[in-house]
Amino acid sequence: PDNVSKVPGSMFWAVFFAGWATFAAFAAPVFFFVFEETRTFTISVVSQIIGIIIPTVIKALILLGVRNTFYAGHYRTRPVWANFTGLALQCLDYGLAFGYMCLRAVKLWLVSVYYIGRVDTPLLEKSVASVGRLEIDEAPTEFRKLIVAHEAHRHPYIEVLGKMYLLKLKHKEGFGRTSGSCW
Repeated sequence: PDNVSKVPGSMFWAVFFAGWATFAAFAAPVFFFVFEETRTFTISVVSQIIGIIIPTVIKALILLGVRNTFYAGHYRTRPVWANFTGLALQCLDYGLAFGYMCLRAVKLWLVSVYYIGRVDTPLLEKSVASVGRLEIDEAPTEFRKLIVAHEAHRHPYIEVLGKMYLLKLKHKEGFGRTSGSCW
C-alpha cells in the first residue's frame, strides 16, 4: 500500500520525460542536418543507412520468388538450391548484421521513449513489441523460428529410425532378426 503513492509522481515525471525524449528524438536529426559543422557527418551517416537499405530491399524482392520456388512451408522442395540460397543469405546477412542491430537499437529506443510515459503497461511485455500485426522487434520471433527449424531436423525418433536403417544397410540380414528382437 505504501508503494501506491509513487504512481501519481511517476505519471507526472514519466510524461515530462517522454515529452522531452520525443522532442529530442525529432529535434536532434533536424539540428544535425541544419548545423553547418555536423552536416557532412550526418550526410555520410544517411548515405551508409541508404547503403544498408538497398541490399535489404533487393534481398526481400529476390526472396519473394525464391520462397515459392524452393520451399513449401518449411519443407524444401529443391534442397540443393535451397541450401545454396541459405548460404548466400547467411553471407549477405553477416554483412548487413551491423545495420540490423543499429536498426533494432533505434526501434527499441523509440519504443522506450514512447512507453516511458505509460505506467500502466510494463515495458518488457509482449504487446509492447507490436502495433497491431506489425512487430516492432522481430528478433525474438526470428530466433524462435530458427530454433524450431533446427530442432525439426534433429527429432530423436527420426534420428533413431535413421540409425536403424543405416545398421540394416550395413549388416544386411544380420540386423533386425526375429531371434534378436524377442529377448
